[in-house]
Amino acid sequence: MDLVGESHKGVDTPHVQEFHRNHEGYTGKFKLAVKMEKDPDVGDEAVRFREIAPFRDLGDRDEQFTLVRSGNVIVTFQALDIGGSSCFPEDLIDRQVERLREAQRR
Repeated sequence: MDLVGESHKGVDTPHVQEFHRNHEGYTGKFKLAVKMEKDPDVGDEAVRFREIAPFRDLGDRDEQFTLVRSGNVIVTFQALDIGGSSCFPEDLIDRQVERLREAQRR
């Protein structure tokens, strides 16, 4: 199982890749940018990215996703902001992944 992909491994820059797309949704067309972020050092593998979509009058919809593989389990963590930007707390991710590892040992 490869969460990260060979082209992304070992890259420590904050924004490795950025994709901009125009999409058609239930309410019409919208724009979406996906930005790869520095991988967290947790679990067996981990990857982090952010989706940013502009909202009229409210600012950007900014959602950060963190995916972590521990053994044969993948867990996800998300932080969502409208008009701002936030990150899911690293210490909470560390604690939850450690709890998962402990449960897998039983």
